[in-house]
Amino acid sequence: MDFLMKLDADETSPGLHIEPIRNSADRRFRTGRVDKFWRAVLFKLTGKTGTSWVIYGVYPHDDAITMAANLKLDVNPTNGVTEIRLVDRVDAGELESRLADSDVPETAVANAVPAEVGAGHDTSPVERNLPSLPATFRRSEADPVFGDKPLADTLGSVPDAKLISELGVWNSVVEKARSCQSVDELLDSLNALSAPEWQSDALLDLASGTPYDEVLKKLFDSAGEGERLVDAVATDSGAAAIPDESSRPAVELATSGDSDLSHDDALIAGLRTSAAQLSFAEIEDEDELKRVAEGGDFEAWRVFLHPEQRRWAQRGYNGPFRLSGGAGTGKTVVLVHRAVRLAKATTPVEGPAPRVVLTTFTRNLASELDVQVSTLDRSTPRAGKLGNEGLYVAGVDQLVAEVLRGANADELLQATTSLLGRAHQNVTNRSEDADWDRVLQTAPADLPERARSKVFLKDEYEQVVLPNRISAKADYLRVRRPNRGVRLSRQQRSVVWDVFDAYRARTATNDSVSFEEASHLAAVILESRAARVDRPSVPEEQRRTAYPVDHLLVDEGQDLNPGHWMFLRALARPGRDDLFIGEDSHQRIYGSKVVLSRFGINIVGRSRRLTLNYRTTEQNLAFGLHILSGGSFTDLEDSEESVDGYRSLRAGEPPVVRGFANLDEELEAVAEVLKLWLEQCKSDPILKPEQIAVLVRNDPGKAARRLGEFDANVQSVGRGLIQEGLPVVMTMHRAKGTEFRNVVIMHAGNSDIPSPLNSRFQPEEFIGDFNLRERSLLYVAATRARDQLVVTYSSEKCSFVL
Repeated sequence: MDFLMKLDADETSPGLHIEPIRNSADRRFRTGRVDKFWRAVLFKLTGKTGTSWVIYGVYPHDDAITMAANLKLDVNPTNGVTEIRLVDRVDAGELESRLADSDVPETAVANAVPAEVGAGHDTSPVERNLPSLPATFRRSEADPVFGDKPLADTLGSVPDAKLISELGVWNSVVEKARSCQSVDELLDSLNALSAPEWQSDALLDLASGTPYDEVLKKLFDSAGEGERLVDAVATDSGAAAIPDESSRPAVELATSGDSDLSHDDALIAGLRTSAAQLSFAEIEDEDELKRVAEGGDFEAWRVFLHPEQRRWAQRGYNGPFRLSGGAGTGKTVVLVHRAVRLAKATTPVEGPAPRVVLTTFTRNLASELDVQVSTLDRSTPRAGKLGNEGLYVAGVDQLVAEVLRGANADELLQATTSLLGRAHQNVTNRSEDADWDRVLQTAPADLPERARSKVFLKDEYEQVVLPNRISAKADYLRVRRPNRGVRLSRQQRSVVWDVFDAYRARTATNDSVSFEEASHLAAVILESRAARVDRPSVPEEQRRTAYPVDHLLVDEGQDLNPGHWMFLRALARPGRDDLFIGEDSHQRIYGSKVVLSRFGINIVGRSRRLTLNYRTTEQNLAFGLHILSGGSFTDLEDSEESVDGYRSLRAGEPPVVRGFANLDEELEAVAEVLKLWLEQCKSDPILKPEQIAVLVRNDPGKAARRLGEFDANVQSVGRGLIQEGLPVVMTMHRAKGTEFRNVVIMHAGNSDIPSPLNSRFQPEEFIGDFNLRERSLLYVAATRARDQLVVTYSSEKCSFVL
């Protein structure tokens, strides 16, 4: 990183030795001295606005010189994307082979990038520490990422002319892809080829069954829906525009003249296309360069600039927008960067600063978001409370509580009477599940058997009664109950309503409301305030004050209930960039399914799905997707949610699955794995103890104590933040939104997942959805691991684990 800092300050600095190489394939090719052994391979671009450097990599001195004859930076003539080509037609594997023949001192290798833990072994150290019942996870024949469709029906259905003449994929890459008979063969071929990353990404998308037009839009259309490809490339929103000719399409710049200056400007413009940024990351100023140098993790920083994330963080939308994607695809990163951008948006001199809220399902997740915002940009203007200018980060129930605390007596009286049919003076006390149990004890004898369940009654109340704001029996008798699973006649509804009425009477006596009721009450209050002010006859400035939020961003949307959504819709005034939602239906571990359109949130035509996983290895991702393969999922628009196309940028060791005869043997083995990883922490500066986690279904405190009996010192984490210095033990639910380098999923037997205790109380009609949430919970746990994943159980293995 010292090299980058010096290069940014002055390319003529003593010791850098920035030099052209004789007989280079590209006149822009340079090498620079990093130390006595290593040299940087880079390209110098001189555009109208100054000099830009493209860093290709760092290599041993002789290898860097050899590469000069092979590498060329050029603009794709079809789409204007800047690419690096191997001009003598060798593929990446052959070039690596040539470079591998050179003598590299062992000390130089040791001082380079730290090796992957366990690399170079037929059997990993983890596997050797888990001797019992070998059962290492392997892929099954049916690939959960690409499904069962043959290449002939997916990639094969796209003509060569489209791939080459429209998309811009190289002839040689298309020819190689056509020779592949399977997805695995295609993956191997693309890894060996020297094709740019965007070309591999496009072919893999097509192989997964993604429509051609969607692939085209994903890679190039960042200027707006339906615009021509080359215009979209030229106006990519990834970075600040270069004045003058830089705003012209890269293809036009490349062909408008033969001057070196014009071509260098075309290369610079092409580097700023979304497709090019799959391979290149732009460091725009000294502050960003310092952040890279001081952060110690260039790869993590580069991930932020990936266009699949960047475009959604920077574009504007006329209404609510939904960004979906599997675990590790960067949804939360997008929301954090988008929130910071909106909070720092320039406003007219006398105009008000934006009021931005970033929220999520739990307080713990909100704390994680708050830390990420601070890490990204400490200069972001912050709001001290809801309604203030700046960025405010809080859990959704915390926002609800703020609205209720700020309501006056008349507002509370009107809201509780209209929603609950009874006046409440206090809405800060929360009712308990036990209130349903007590009401059931005195329920009428003719209450239908299937309705004689706390789970059913609560769900019916939260999914039907509250969203429809029913306060009288007559309204409940008439209301539609779509997709409820349990049919109720008019007479049966009447009896069920009597139970609801008894529940409301009880909570009114206690002067308490449930969390769900609180959300609906807050929504009613906000809607009432807006109705009084947000009218055409009122000045625009005053209408804006009818709502406490200008821009609302919601993470983990799949876990929110109807009350949350009605409240969130009422928080922000409908309009441009009002509501941005991140969600993954495969990670719904709380509550029932919801459909946003039923709560006034319409996102038809304004939703996108991320498919590239930046966190987990390909092997860990495949394991997680196999867990999901037995379920059927729908998204917040009530459409089937698929895992087709999900893939990882990283390769690693396969997950290790081990069974044991009893609990003590399992605990002892897990303790040994933790000790092994802690030893690796001493020699690997990247791996830290708090980046190691043990995840359990229930009772992390007990798990931590038992591991301590086997000399494994760990920290049990509940609501608090993770502390440095010790591995973490937490529930799978608490692990939501976190990330660790190495993870053990402990007690993954059928006696723990699905939870037998919770499943006993599920009505027959709800069992399917309960098991779906349990499947999602295990998927969440498996995808917390960046590098190594170990799954252990005693007795019988969970049926979700293959």
